[in-house]
Amino acid sequence: MTHVSFNHSLAHVFNEKTLHLRIPTLVFLSIALPFGAVGNAFVSYIYGFRMKRTNVFFLINLLSISDFINCLIVLPLEVYRIYLFYDYHFEPLCKLESFILFSCFINSTILLLMITLERYMQICHSTSHQMGLATARNLGIASPAIATLIAIPSCFWTIPVVTVVDEHTFVHKCSPYLDVRLFRFALLVFGISFIIWAIMLILYLLILRALKQQIRNHVAVGTDCKENQLYSKTNNTLVCVTFVFVCTCSFYFSFVLVNIIARGKTATNSIYYFLFLLNESWVINIISNPFVFGFMSTEFRSELVKLFRVKNSAHAESDIPHNTNTT
Repeated sequence: MTHVSFNHSLAHVFNEKTLHLRIPTLVFLSIALPFGAVGNAFVSYIYGFRMKRTNVFFLINLLSISDFINCLIVLPLEVYRIYLFYDYHFEPLCKLESFILFSCFINSTILLLMITLERYMQICHSTSHQMGLATARNLGIASPAIATLIAIPSCFWTIPVVTVVDEHTFVHKCSPYLDVRLFRFALLVFGISFIIWAIMLILYLLILRALKQQIRNHVAVGTDCKENQLYSKTNNTLVCVTFVFVCTCSFYFSFVLVNIIARGKTATNSIYYFLFLLNESWVINIISNPFVFGFMSTEFRSELVKLFRVKNSAHAESDIPHNTNTT
């Protein structure tokens, strides 16, 4: 027992000695945090308060709020976890990070599915009953509630685990999926998500085909097809957002699987640099959405420019001296 206690005391030393392997990851997360928080804040504000209130824009706003929460809560916790990677003892923070990460991932998947279904009904079945804004709001409220309930098991199965580094050193790690129950839970969640993503892919292909056919029909009879072209641009933006989400999450989970299979095997320091970075591939999704909306949505760019113009005009007016007559 004394021997184990002595080995535990080496965890701090081992963590400090290997800190240089995690510096690139800490730098990446430190840059991603402000970019993601500011970018998603702008997306949430513009889609929530400055653009036309539609089902899609309302759901995009909720999606950006989910990413904003990730930036404000999960990323700081991830910086803390990576910094104390081999000397992590604070169980509540370990549970909190896992819970919010799972909740936001499930919530984003549900919201993207809702957006896809709304687009499909709007374009492919325009004469059928459509989702109203009130329905979209109710579903938008239900989505995080459902995600929270599904993510609850992660609170019980995520704890700092004592891990053997070598025969002399025992460390505390808050690494995901160390508990086999959490790994199975994650496997189930990702498995269902892959099925949902496949359904979304099929629906977007049907939407794309329907839009092309509608534009051809308008051109053939010489009528205006601006509305269909607008739908097409919105559809392209949503496809890009969905594509980035699916790719980054799939890559992250694939990396986790490889990491589980290769557990216990040694690697060179140069490989560890990349392993720690690759483990944060999911962050790319939450910081890329504002750029996708910025580059692909003309309406978003227009409202963003207007926002800054209004602020600059107000600032310029406040700098104009006011003449006062004295008698």
